[in-house]
Amino acid sequence: MTVAAGLSALCALPGQAGASAGDASLAARDWRVDGSAGSLQAKPPSNADVLAFLGGLGQEGIHLCDFRIADLDADGRYELVASVDYSGRQFCNTVLVTGPGAAKTAHFFVSTVQAWSVNDVGSMFKSDGPGRRVTLAIPQPLTDYDGVECVATWPVLYRLDRGRLNDVSAAPEFNAFYRSQYDALGRDTGAEGFGTTPASLASPVQAKKTIADPDAACKLVTQDKLARFLGFHATAGFERAQQWMNSGDTALRRKAVRVFADIGTDAAKRGLATMSHDRDPVVAQSARSELAHAGGSTAKLNWGQR
Repeated sequence: MTVAAGLSALCALPGQAGASAGDASLAARDWRVDGSAGSLQAKPPSNADVLAFLGGLGQEGIHLCDFRIADLDADGRYELVASVDYSGRQFCNTVLVTGPGAAKTAHFFVSTVQAWSVNDVGSMFKSDGPGRRVTLAIPQPLTDYDGVECVATWPVLYRLDRGRLNDVSAAPEFNAFYRSQYDALGRDTGAEGFGTTPASLASPVQAKKTIADPDAACKLVTQDKLARFLGFHATAGFERAQQWMNSGDTALRRKAVRVFADIGTDAAKRGLATMSHDRDPVVAQSARSELAHAGGSTAKLNWGQR
């Protein structure tokens, strides 16, 4: 899912690929927002500058996908926000934030968060206006990488506090953001929203559409996750996962594993236990791994519950 998170009156400086990498070390530059002629604001760094700087912080052998310079915590000093890849496959699945540490020290902090396919760092930025703290809406995966199939994601909100990215998604001030994401997905998929009451099983028409359109399946996984997160229905998506676990489509069965694991109820663990014997070895292993992670040994489940 693409997060519509634009910049609002925010000074975020993009990298300049044509700038000289022979400039003074990025660590020695002036990181103040209202800095000198040699500041980051006056001359944004190049990709080569950023890679050399990150290498000096122990982040070697990475692929730099994209970066921005912005004052995330409104302390008057810039931070570097980058998406990087450590795997060599250019997946851009890690968001890295670094900047000056405590005042009057030469140390730089590094804080990282796992993500999914962050090719445009600026798309994560949310700001309430000049001088306000910036929130990063970082897309995180809900389903596994499956070749050409879609990967369902949802935006997890982070703010920088004393050199550390903290998950602030549950803060009441962001309820409207998540509700807007949920409503937009409902309009996109045509799936009935939960509102304040549980929804019924997906209709045969909707199920057929989902099987025929893998992207629709990912949108439905995200919509159900948001319904659970917003408190509309604690087990939203469970009935859908039950349908998918019996599908002839291996990609849908793999998604069902992740949905059951995220719901985490005894009934969901029974679904994982069933799928641990799936005819596809990848699906079966994924279900066994999720079940073990949840502490859901099949011997401990009450199979009589429904």
